Amino acid sequence: MNKEELQAKAREQMAELQEKIGSLKDKAADATAELREEYKEQLDELEEMKDKLESKFDQLADATEEEWEEFKDTVAEKAGALKDKLSGFFSRFS
Repeated sequence: MNKEELQAKAREQMAELQEKIGSLKDKAADATAELREEYKEQLDELEEMKDKLESKFDQLADATEEEWEEFKDTVAEKAGALKDKLSGFFSRFS
């Protein structure tokens, strides 16, 4: 996958993640007080992971070819971790 393809895929995935996080926030608002606190903790962690991934995606535009190879491995790792965390969250609270 080249840089432009990764950028397009990243934009798509970030939009999906934001939509899912928004959905979880809606569910949290309707949850009991105890669950709402647990939702908040998990959502805070998801938001932090998403922000770090967005930061990496922003750096992509300025990456040299040499940096690009190293960069795409880091981004793939962070995206995978965020996706796993989000999936776990959905399975736990759905």
